[in-house]
Amino acid sequence: PATAISAGAHHACAVLADRTIRCWGANANAQLGNRSTTRSATPVAVLGLGGARAVAAGTNHTCAIVGDDGKVYCWGSNAYGQLGATTERSRSLEPVRVGELEGAIAVAAGARHTCAILADRTIRCWGSNEEGQLGNSGVRGRSAEPVEVKGIVRASSIGAGDAHTCIRIKDGTGRCWGANGLGQVGRGSTAATRTPALIARGTTLAFVTAGRFHSCTVTLAKTVACWGWNLLGALGGGTDEPTATAPVAVPKLGGVRAIDAGEGLTCVLMTTGRVRCWGPNDFGGLGNQSTTDSPTPVGVSGVADAVAISVGTAFACALLESGAVRCWGQNASGQLGDGSRTDRALAADVSL
Repeated sequence: PATAISAGAHHACAVLADRTIRCWGANANAQLGNRSTTRSATPVAVLGLGGARAVAAGTNHTCAIVGDDGKVYCWGSNAYGQLGATTERSRSLEPVRVGELEGAIAVAAGARHTCAILADRTIRCWGSNEEGQLGNSGVRGRSAEPVEVKGIVRASSIGAGDAHTCIRIKDGTGRCWGANGLGQVGRGSTAATRTPALIARGTTLAFVTAGRFHSCTVTLAKTVACWGWNLLGALGGGTDEPTATAPVAVPKLGGVRAIDAGEGLTCVLMTTGRVRCWGPNDFGGLGNQSTTDSPTPVGVSGVADAVAISVGTAFACALLESGAVRCWGQNASGQLGDGSRTDRALAADVSL
């Protein structure tokens, strides 16, 4: 059975109970970690890696926390140093260790950068910093070595988008930094920021996530708010406004346990174990047996006992209480893991 899942742009991965990792889907940049660049519609083992505790799938790379000492390993595209390895290779076919980094308790992979929360609740990021997504204004361009995000202590959750990063602090406040042309930093404007900025409106957060161009949070009251690009209803507010620079509540949505965001698709895990999604639906990513977009939450069919969710570009996956994994939406690269490349508007079992 699986114990954790993560969906990237066009691939997904699961940590299994034996602490190995299996990945499936797109693999042009070796993001599946099986020493090849051939896509796979069924899960393949990440080679040379055991003792995994968590996995994070980005756009073209993947990272994992390994061992009780919290080492981080990454594989796939390294064009911007997002693997955190002292190598000049543009990609790695198998996992490489991120420098001397230890003590990681959470990891998030974006398009061209990666960040980790350490046991002391500080944050280290590496990869591209062209938009300030590393949160360290002293770094220009990129860094293949982890750098500290300035001024952050007591971080408790983290999300990495296309070129921005968001975190929750243990006091219930949130910070974002990086690209902000669409308001995805949530500071109440579209002004760029290369250092952490307070999320506007003082919402008390329980969890935060970053999609490609938008961000969302679950509040302590188990409600949801989102900000950034409202691509086909990505913010869930039911409005036609193209962007929101500060958090906007998703109406009539309570009892939420967790949330994840993709390019425009956004999904929540309810306390009941059900899943609800909103946004674009060209490929069936809403999982409601239709291909009609919805700017407000709709229920995912065939998922009733989920314990975790993860959202990719136009697909999503749920980890069930039994340890099974089900995915739905776009499947051109085999990212649903069901052995086919057929899009699914109804959740399909991953062939673990």
